Amino acid sequence: MRYVLGIDAGGTHTRCQMADEKGHVVSFGRGGPANTNFIRASSARRALSHAVERALSSFDTRIETAVISGPHLPDTTVGDVIRVSGAQNTIVTDEFESALAAGLYRTNASGVVVVSGTGSICKGRNAAGETRLAGGWGPLVGDEGSGYDLAREAVKAVIKAHDGRGESTKLSEFVLSHFGITEIQDLKRRLYRPPIKRHAFAMLAAHLTTAAKDGDKVALEILKTGAARLRQLAAPVVRALFRPEESFPIILSGGVLRQGSIIAESLISELTDLWPHATVFVPQLPPVTGTIIIGLDSLGVRITQEVVNTLRTSGHSLGDSAKHSTA
Repeated sequence: MRYVLGIDAGGTHTRCQMADEKGHVVSFGRGGPANTNFIRASSARRALSHAVERALSSFDTRIETAVISGPHLPDTTVGDVIRVSGAQNTIVTDEFESALAAGLYRTNASGVVVVSGTGSICKGRNAAGETRLAGGWGPLVGDEGSGYDLAREAVKAVIKAHDGRGESTKLSEFVLSHFGITEIQDLKRRLYRPPIKRHAFAMLAAHLTTAAKDGDKVALEILKTGAARLRQLAAPVVRALFRPEESFPIILSGGVLRQGSIIAESLISELTDLWPHATVFVPQLPPVTGTIIIGLDSLGVRITQEVVNTLRTSGHSLGDSAKHSTA
């Protein structure tokens, strides 16, 4: 039996799965963030190594192929993965390819991927092989509609409510709890001394949906605005690559765009209105399983519906590393 190791190195978490050629996910591991634009290369390397070691600790076998997906990975990534896993072959890819594989169950496909996790980005490819990219500029000047962006808007709303400049919001209690403080005035100290890490700040976004579903208008408006910003991110990519009458997939990926979430449903509606021939959806498989599909394809394994179903059911049965989670 041949085995594939898949690694999804994100801005908040690094997830790792190991699966056999029939699609059985036999183990998983999890580590910290691995985007070297915002953390040290040494920290990213530790996150990758930890995730791989955790996956291998529960199922020790020879790895035929390892697939590593993520933005701005350390230059030594491949060597580290080979050293820790003993993989015979390695493939380095990105979040676009892993999301396409997770959504379409094949590699080198055409389509558009909107990613909203800790950061945000949109990338597309058409049948001619032309590509287009938008976003990915980081929290200072970009990351519109990302977990970081949503968290920033939530904190701003809480501050305005505290000052009397904005509407009262249930987000105040979530902000206090998330940052481990008892008074809003303590936010300055918590945020700036020392500066809070990007991924830790972005995780506040998870509370927006809870507040919105509890009837908080401020939280709901922030989520709808986030969806509109992601639509604006996708628009130039779609227009550059596809004709209005053309059918193509738009895949929503990343921890913010979970199945059934308010922001995902809002974005699906907005994109479908603009491009009625497009199929807009959140994949049933997470990006880390997309890396497994890329690895299996490289081995010549035919990705049948049976293989996909096995990947999905066995991955979910193992634990939360196989599920979508908030950035």
